Amino acid sequence: MTLLAGVNLDKNRFFSSGDPDRQASSFDLKIGSIYDEKGNRVEGQYMLRPNEMIQVVSEEVFNLPNDITAHVSYRTRLTSKGIWALTVGIVDPGWNCPISTTLFNFSKVDFAVLEGNVFLRVSFFEHEPVDQDQMRPSPTAPAEYHRSVQATAGSRFSKQFLDVEKVSNDAGEKAVKRMQQKALTWVACIAGLFTVIQLVLTWAPPAAVWYFDRSETNAELASQIRHLEEQLRDIRGLLDVSQ
Repeated sequence: MTLLAGVNLDKNRFFSSGDPDRQASSFDLKIGSIYDEKGNRVEGQYMLRPNEMIQVVSEEVFNLPNDITAHVSYRTRLTSKGIWALTVGIVDPGWNCPISTTLFNFSKVDFAVLEGNVFLRVSFFEHEPVDQDQMRPSPTAPAEYHRSVQATAGSRFSKQFLDVEKVSNDAGEKAVKRMQQKALTWVACIAGLFTVIQLVLTWAPPAAVWYFDRSETNAELASQIRHLEEQLRDIRGLLDVSQ
């Protein structure tokens, strides 16, 4: 398999229509049609907002012979601006239609999408001819391909790639619930310990003093109990605020 470059990049060999920009070893493809999340074709400029997606179809119509395979990749200039083409890859011999992809805005600012804008890069590789029965079938006409992209855009794709705000809120709620559960466990433990200490001090003060530390006095134990009571009130206050 040989990468075609320079004078071997004759657009008439690979495309039946369109005007791709030739580079040293690739062509830059241009946007021919834009479809929104409802499947409507966009006329004019479309402002792609952060976290939004749009479906685009190439202006160029491929017409690959049985000895040529195309490799479609991202346009690095777009990626550096925060625009990502989600679907790229191989175009097999025999393909005679445009190609399409999903543009996703992962930047923090709006991006203008227009027909005629460069959006993908394609390289061509020459290889041994492929038998006709092994070649990939393609739609009978570009118009049919456009209808399939339009139907897919309106039925399977949402406007946004990911509802970040909803995911963040859900994650926050789960974290608060886990914190509440742990806090309730600690409240129960502290309350139980507080009850035991009170009972011990009430019914067997000498034994309690000897058990905890012979140098401690009842006054010191009472101070520790007051400190536990304050912690218990603080924890209950935090739980009331978070609910």
